[in-house]
Amino acid sequence: MNYHRAPAEWTSSAPNPFSKDGRYGPEWTCFCIDGVNRTNSCSGGGKKGLFTFILGADTPELKCQLADFLRYERRLKRNVIISCPETINLEALVEAALAETPEEHYVRTTDPRWGVHSSTLTAWHSICQDGRVKSLALLHADGKPTIGLGNEELGDPPEYAEYVVLGSTEGFAAEIVVASRERGRISTDPDQSYAPGVRIYFDNHLIIRNGLVVRDGLHLAKVLSSLPLVPYMAAAITARDFPPRTWSPRTFSEAANTLFSRRTHVEKDETERQSARRD
Repeated sequence: MNYHRAPAEWTSSAPNPFSKDGRYGPEWTCFCIDGVNRTNSCSGGGKKGLFTFILGADTPELKCQLADFLRYERRLKRNVIISCPETINLEALVEAALAETPEEHYVRTTDPRWGVHSSTLTAWHSICQDGRVKSLALLHADGKPTIGLGNEELGDPPEYAEYVVLGSTEGFAAEIVVASRERGRISTDPDQSYAPGVRIYFDNHLIIRNGLVVRDGLHLAKVLSSLPLVPYMAAAITARDFPPRTWSPRTFSEAANTLFSRRTHVEKDETERQSARRD
C-alpha cells in the first residue's frame, strides 16, 4: 500500500516532504487523523492545495474509512500522506484496517439500508425524463452547464465529478448541497433558510449487491456516471408533500425522513398482509 507517514508537526500547507521539489500536484492526497478535535469530519484543500480528508480519532468507522480511502487512491495511483498523532502505531492501524474491512461490493453490517441524493426541482424534472440521476461530468457532456461547487471551492479530485454521490439519511449534507447551489457558494449552516428541491431515497444495499457502488472513504457510496431510478429509487420527497412553511436543511431532512419512514412501514405492513392472505 503506497502511503507516507507525515513528519511530526507537519501541516498540509507545508512543502511536500516526499517530493524533490516540495510540490504536491494532483497525484497526492492526504488522510488526516485528528487527535484534538476527535469527532472531526471535513475535506478540502482548495484548487491549488493538497486535497485532505480529516477524520477525528474517535470516529466509529475510522479503520473502515481509512481502508476504503487507501484502496480507492491506490486504484488511481495517487500517493497518500497520512497525518496522525505520534501515539498511533500507523503501520499496525493500516494493516488492521485493510484486514478487517470487506471489499466494496459486500454489504457490511454498518451499511445503512437507504442513501439519499438531493437536487433542485428543475433537475428533478430532467432526472424523471432521463430515468436516472446523472453525474456532473455526464451533465456537462450533455451540454448542461451545472457548476460543481466541490471542485470549484473545495478542490475535490477531478474524477469526483464522474460520480453520483449518496449521503446518509441521518445527516444534512444532501440538503446543504442544494442550499449551497442556491447561494452559488459552499454554505454549511444546517439552519439557514432555503428552498428545498427533491430528496431521493435509494436502496443502498441493492446498489452494493449489484456491484454499482464505489467506496472512497469519504462518501456513504457513489456510483460511476449515472444511477437509474429503477430499480434503486425507493421514494422522492419534495416540499410539496408538506404544508407550506419556511425550511432549513435540518428541518427538511428531518421531516422528509419521518415521512419516508412512515411510507416505508405502510408499504411493509401492506406487503405482509398480502402475503398472509396468500398463505
